[in-house]
Amino acid sequence: MDEVLDADTLSSIQASFEEKCANVFANADAMEYASFEDIIGQHSQFDNNYFDGGTEWNDDIESDTEQIEVQMGNALRFIDIAEEKAVAWPNYITNFDNCELRAVMCCFTGQRFPDADIEMNAEVCALDLSEASKSNHLEQGIAVYDTEPGAYCNGFAWSDAPHHVTNRYKANTLFHVSMIDGTFNNGYVENIPGAPMCACLEQMPSVSNSECTEPDVHETFSISYKPDTKDVEISFSGADISFKSCEDNLLDYHQQLRGDSDISTHITENCTGPTQDALNSAFYTPGTPEALMDPSKWHQVVGKGDYFKNPTTETQFRALIGSYPDYKLIRRLCKWCSTSHQDIYYKRITEIPGMEELDFLDLFMDNWFDSISNTLNVDFELYGSLEDAETGQNKWTFCNYNDPTVGFPRDCGPTGYKASQWNAMSRYRGQSHWAFSVEVDGPQLAF
Repeated sequence: MDEVLDADTLSSIQASFEEKCANVFANADAMEYASFEDIIGQHSQFDNNYFDGGTEWNDDIESDTEQIEVQMGNALRFIDIAEEKAVAWPNYITNFDNCELRAVMCCFTGQRFPDADIEMNAEVCALDLSEASKSNHLEQGIAVYDTEPGAYCNGFAWSDAPHHVTNRYKANTLFHVSMIDGTFNNGYVENIPGAPMCACLEQMPSVSNSECTEPDVHETFSISYKPDTKDVEISFSGADISFKSCEDNLLDYHQQLRGDSDISTHITENCTGPTQDALNSAFYTPGTPEALMDPSKWHQVVGKGDYFKNPTTETQFRALIGSYPDYKLIRRLCKWCSTSHQDIYYKRITEIPGMEELDFLDLFMDNWFDSISNTLNVDFELYGSLEDAETGQNKWTFCNYNDPTVGFPRDCGPTGYKASQWNAMSRYRGQSHWAFSVEVDGPQLAF
């Protein structure tokens, strides 16, 4: 080329080339992103529930009738797209909104395939429950975990630079680490109690270790030169996207990628320090929880105060309730409520809307609404004793609804308005000590 073009022309081409290379991704239109919502192809609540450790993908055990290849069919078809095109980051999923540390971790605790084991690679230390409040519905609290059985954790990180390959393909990496490598290939499912299954690192418990995955991308570009203007045009043509294990764990990889940020409080060599710090911060005093009810007859799904229990997932809650028209009773115990409201039974009489329409557990915990098929003595009945619920006698006659962040039963009462008996999981107000349980029919499900 030196023999064909003079020095000034070569210098002009080189300067233009360098400028265009630096700016090829600056224009948002330079790269066409696939939608993360198209991976599962259902609805945003299903996506949120999966990453919290719920849905049939996490809850089912592999069998002839419950096959992961069938359930994940749409996601498996998406693999071809994700191997050629960047996927947009799923900000609509609360677990991945505002990842300030620019790192995501998935920690699995269960195995879907009955003849396989999960290879635990980390001890689980502690979690400030408020950091994961969108997943666990808890405004405050500390969770401290037994070091056994632990979890299998794998994560990834990305550069501050918006056009760095780890940044542009971070959603592809999320898809691979969680759904493909985690759930489909290895059968890894379910979350650490009180935490999401996959989320920004800030929302996850501190753990002793996490594996690391990074994108391995080969990109192609089209380059053309216009002799009349001595201008170079560069456009993005496509990519071949795959993934590989980082040379180091997530802690070391993150440090190499982002030397300005320290995640050593999230990924530690052992749990002794983080666990003790969590206990000290909460002024922890050992105690014995109160016995609420006969566990052979009632399965607790959530509780607060003296009755505390991390919320079960929406999928698990619905599985416990059963199917229409033979729904199980839902029971609320309240330690300091008025006598009429210390033990309430919710009896469902119409079909519960699907998960895409209604977060049924949230209806009881935090948002007692009638807008989606939840009207007293139309869709459900309330009773003040188990005997009345079984015989249909002494049905409650008054209910009101629709006060955001006010949970069950707002001001509902046996014959009229009764204030200050409601609960709320996501804020301090309301009753302090309460629990919801579902009637057990036969052996308890292992949730």
